[in-house]
Amino acid sequence: MNLHLTEIAYILDRSGSMQPMQEPAIAAFNDFVKSQLDVPGDARLTLIQFDDAYEVPIPACPIQDVPQLTAATYIPRGSTALLDAIGRTIQETDRRIQALPESSRPGKVILAIFTDGQENASHQYTTPHISDLIRLYRDQKNWDFLFLAANQDAIATAASLRMDISLSGTVDFTPRGMKTTGSAMARKIRSIRMKASGQMDAQAQADDTKTLEEIVQEEEKKPQ
Repeated sequence: MNLHLTEIAYILDRSGSMQPMQEPAIAAFNDFVKSQLDVPGDARLTLIQFDDAYEVPIPACPIQDVPQLTAATYIPRGSTALLDAIGRTIQETDRRIQALPESSRPGKVILAIFTDGQENASHQYTTPHISDLIRLYRDQKNWDFLFLAANQDAIATAASLRMDISLSGTVDFTPRGMKTTGSAMARKIRSIRMKASGQMDAQAQADDTKTLEEIVQEEEKKPQ
């Protein structure tokens, strides 16, 4: 296991309701990736886009090689199969990691999830199934699940799926809210990565003590 390597799976809602936020969502993801380049240690990133379909446009890419998201590679459409996206990502990520040599396995695995709507299209997974999966991977494999959502009570949704509610938060469905999604995810994941590798600085230590909701609120108050 490489304690200085973090595996990040970023699950991004691409359903049709995201159309008004297409450009801000693209910018938020690109800003998130850019922010991770300066974090000590290595990271691999997988981008999952979901609506009623599931696609992996960026599979297990070294963070420094992640291509920018564009209007050609992020096109909102369809409905919201959130449970299927989470379940498939958990199981495919685990299978891929288990197939790696021990020295290439990450010391920390993070699933970062953003959605702007309620589940309405999953066929493979149910809420109880996802709740059990998340509990298993949190408790037995020490995976972290970050959950940000618009147009709902994200903390309640996270609790229903047995995520750590301190790693959840609600954002506004506005361009500013999309920007906050990227910056808040970036801060919390930076803190998690640095803690896992034993290289905490003052900012990482501060963010480690804050909930994701608190970080969201701080980011929303910053001047644009």
